[in-house]
Amino acid sequence: GQVTAASVRMRLAKGMPLEQALASVRSDPCGRKVADSHPWKQEAHQGAINHLERQTAAMQERVQGERLDRAASLLNQEVPPCAEH
Repeated sequence: GQVTAASVRMRLAKGMPLEQALASVRSDPCGRKVADSHPWKQEAHQGAINHLERQTAAMQERVQGERLDRAASLLNQEVPPCAEH
């Protein structure tokens, strides 16, 4: 493994000996990668986001369709003539 230059500088600034700063690869905070840094994990996460977006869009379309159906049924009803006073 490798230790990043930024990590070595940070360790030296804290007073760590050079040999120790260069040797402790496993505890290198600058060299660690976050869990979603791998392309296949990003792809899986993006897939989950796309799935949720598709579900939301489908639900919105269904609700809009129901609204349009209600509006159409109201328009198709016969309206009784108003009684004149």
